[in-house]
Amino acid sequence: MTLSEYCATLSQEKLLETAIACCEVALTIWDEYALANKLSYRDTVVGMHHEVRPELLHDSLLYCTGKSSKDFATLLDEFSDPKVAIQDSDWELPSNVEKVFHAFYNLLDGLKKPITVFDEQTHYVAINQAIDAIYSSGKMTVDQIKSIIYDQDKQ
Repeated sequence: MTLSEYCATLSQEKLLETAIACCEVALTIWDEYALANKLSYRDTVVGMHHEVRPELLHDSLLYCTGKSSKDFATLLDEFSDPKVAIQDSDWELPSNVEKVFHAFYNLLDGLKKPITVFDEQTHYVAINQAIDAIYSSGKMTVDQIKSIIYDQDKQ
């Protein structure tokens, strides 16, 4: 069974729990990058300088776990300009860091939009992006990643 097929068998609650668990592990990739690098870029259209709060992903995770009273729309909006900057190559991140950023966006966005425009479960996309970043960065082995994914189903 593929990851996509497995995720399709999960309830929305279990899918969210699995996405949170994967994103929690992937968060270390973001944190390590943010400690050593500025999270800023200049857009090429008008030349404005932008900074991304290092805590954005943490705040999003806290919101998704019900441990934050931050405004959902405000958090989601904070992803908007940086996502465009990544797409326009105005903000170039290492591949793993970029995947983590997108995973957290999809984790948060999945609370509002459970299905993407490509007809995929949004939280599945977050899981897939987080796993890709975790594995390709060498943070965990395939077996360790599987234990995170499949252990969520047993809880």
